[in-house]
Amino acid sequence: MDNPDQTNRPKAVIYCRSASMNQTCGAPPNAEQEACCRTHAEAQGLIVDRVFVDEGVSGNALDRPSVKALFAHLDAHPADRFVVLVEDIARIGRSDSTVAVFSAALRERGAELQCVSGHPETGQERSLMDALLSTRHWLMARRLTSREDA
Repeated sequence: MDNPDQTNRPKAVIYCRSASMNQTCGAPPNAEQEACCRTHAEAQGLIVDRVFVDEGVSGNALDRPSVKALFAHLDAHPADRFVVLVEDIARIGRSDSTVAVFSAALRERGAELQCVSGHPETGQERSLMDALLSTRHWLMARRLTSREDA
């Protein structure tokens, strides 16, 4: 029988990305990113459900194999609560709009994004930044749509 305390807790999924196969300039290799996220998950009492890794993939767009797999995993488990852990916001993307689209896609699926290090904003400040970026992206898309309709 499942422990009710564990079934109600959010599950963590970890996302790691590096732009090259042996990245040495700044961002930790994927194994170090994963270890950092696992440490954070343990400290928060989260159970790591899955790890998604894109290696040798640019952060300029979200059309990445493991991002698609992560979204598919969330879609396949709509009743579960997930926290998506990344070591640094730059692992999601290099532009505000990429991060905003990713964050909005997680929220649509009922998941929360947490950056565990490497970024000065944490907690409420990061949530505020995510909301602002998502709103900015939504407004830009709305403006483009209204121009096309005119």
